[in-house]
Amino acid sequence: VRGSEIGVNPKTHADTKAPVHSQQNQVLTEKPLTDQNNLDIRDRVPVPISYEQEIKLTTFLGHNATRFYSRVSKYLKRRTGLNLSFSVPSYPNDPAEFINSGKADIGFVCGIVFARWPESEKPHIVAAPVMSDSRYGNKPVYFSDIIVKKDSPFRNLEDLRGKIFGYNEKTSLSGYVLPQHHWKQNFGENLEKFFKVTEKTGSHAESMERVAVGDIDATAIDSVVLLMEILQKPFRSEQLRLLSWVGPFPMPPIVASKRVDHWVVELIRVALMTMHQDSLGNEILSGAGVLRFSAMDRDSYDYIQSL
Repeated sequence: VRGSEIGVNPKTHADTKAPVHSQQNQVLTEKPLTDQNNLDIRDRVPVPISYEQEIKLTTFLGHNATRFYSRVSKYLKRRTGLNLSFSVPSYPNDPAEFINSGKADIGFVCGIVFARWPESEKPHIVAAPVMSDSRYGNKPVYFSDIIVKKDSPFRNLEDLRGKIFGYNEKTSLSGYVLPQHHWKQNFGENLEKFFKVTEKTGSHAESMERVAVGDIDATAIDSVVLLMEILQKPFRSEQLRLLSWVGPFPMPPIVASKRVDHWVVELIRVALMTMHQDSLGNEILSGAGVLRFSAMDRDSYDYIQSL
């Protein structure tokens, strides 16, 4: 983010100027990992001599993050020696039901999914990514980015009154819940009243495309999804413009079912949290604009539940 432009440098944007619209100064609880210089993670976590059980990983996040999480999964398999597999559901699924039913053991999920998870089956939080961009303040947070077409006349949120707003899903934290909350708090109106039309697009990818071609005037995108879109499709920076953002809020976590053995969860957590210290791991992270992984406290997601 460079002024009102969408930038492409995944490492730093030190001169970020876009306005921040946040309803809270979220206090995040990061769990420190000691002795991170020791990369022999099996010395740190008791591991059975033989463990052949398959651990199934999946993602429910933006499509353009799939390659990143696939690479992370392959890295974890190589680093831990566990029998890890990665796949993406071929059709929409409820993440809680999908994981609770055993179709997956570990998932990359939206924060609102974790917040709404039935307490009796609530999974363990393994870790969450920390982005490199200076806007993230070296914390495991993200934003709901309000974007418009680059050559549009809109210069602030008020300019969007009476226009067309697209959202991916009403269950999406970044795509609908956070903007809805922000509009109610700052304009005293919900999205449906403020905009002439609010349309469901079905995905962040479709929302970005429809803004780019002018079918809708604005949309709200997960800031990490937007960054990865620009990294993978640089031409998007010539089509889209960041108008404002809502946040920060706790980053979507990686979660593990309660079925997964505790030592497996710990082994994967340690591998993730030291990934940036390993040359291959750091290459995977930096290629997606990620600085490192952090272990998160589940209490960090309580505020999302209140929304």
